[in-house]
Amino acid sequence: MDPKIILVTLIGFAIFVLISRQMETLYQPPFTFSPASFYGDIKGTTLDVARVTFAQLRLGDTVQGDGVTSCVILSMDTGTGGSGTYTVSKSQSVRSGTLMTATPGIDLENPNPAHTGSP
Repeated sequence: MDPKIILVTLIGFAIFVLISRQMETLYQPPFTFSPASFYGDIKGTTLDVARVTFAQLRLGDTVQGDGVTSCVILSMDTGTGGSGTYTVSKSQSVRSGTLMTATPGIDLENPNPAHTGSP
């Protein structure tokens, strides 16, 4: 076999391997978050989390629980995923209790906020 053909084949294979590895590095699979379970209350638009019992709170998480009008976490004030305060999208008064988050970024009462101007 001609050495030039072998060389070109090897170079082509090396380039293919490099590109494949780069694509693996660039590709990030879709995020899959576990719902968080936590103890806290809501006063106005402030969610006060006393302790998190499972997972972490994230921006865009939908907060649910007894007495909660479904709302989205808009900002992390003193909380960074655990205990602390967060700003939520709907003003309400919810007594202390066990709350949880749902799928990030989905407000069950307004599932497509981009079209309505709502947060």
